[in-house]
Amino acid sequence: MLEVTDKVIFQVGSLNMGEVKSLAREGKELGVKTIASYAPYYFTGLPKSLIVRYFKEICGEHDEVYLYNYPSAVGKDVDAETVKEIGCLKGVKDTNDSINHSLQYKRVNPGMKVFNGADTLVMTSIATGLDGTVSAAANFVPEVLVEIRRKVSEGKVGEAMKLQFMVDELVSLAKGYGYIPSIYVLVKGIRGYDVGNPRPPLFPLGDVERKELLDKAIKIMEKYNKNEA
Repeated sequence: MLEVTDKVIFQVGSLNMGEVKSLAREGKELGVKTIASYAPYYFTGLPKSLIVRYFKEICGEHDEVYLYNYPSAVGKDVDAETVKEIGCLKGVKDTNDSINHSLQYKRVNPGMKVFNGADTLVMTSIATGLDGTVSAAANFVPEVLVEIRRKVSEGKVGEAMKLQFMVDELVSLAKGYGYIPSIYVLVKGIRGYDVGNPRPPLFPLGDVERKELLDKAIKIMEKYNKNEA
């Protein structure tokens, strides 16, 4: 682990500021390249000033801090203007279905690294000039995302769009069974890696659901591969 820490983004987060800062310091001591954190969850109605202070405190413990903006999970949106006020963040993963929301970080905070985290916006993120995408689908179809990037760079937007549609169908299918448990099944079934099971309350899928999910996913991939041939 220690020999690759310069390639790692270490996610820290807690409802205890002391724990967050301790984790950030530990990451720095281990040579971790980047620390990332989301806004404090659970506590509703936090004024912007306290969210700004939260991230400034983390910046005091590490040289490179990213925001993990995930409004639907933590109940708070740390938008581009708030990031500007924080002033010390080097990048953001914006898990948001609005590409305009992600682009605003670039407009308001020039030089900031910006990644969109929506599976359905892989092609759009690349085509609009964001620094990249962080997609859960990359766990089970990484070569498809690489191909989307390649086709966009070659100006073959129509072909990239077809691949995006395949990702969209796979993600929609998986969400019907519970997205995170489904990722474990798809990684094993498509990539051949057994990464175990998710921890409860994200309970693993049953045998029937596993087979059904994988069979449907393979049919989706075969349909698009046939069209590409």
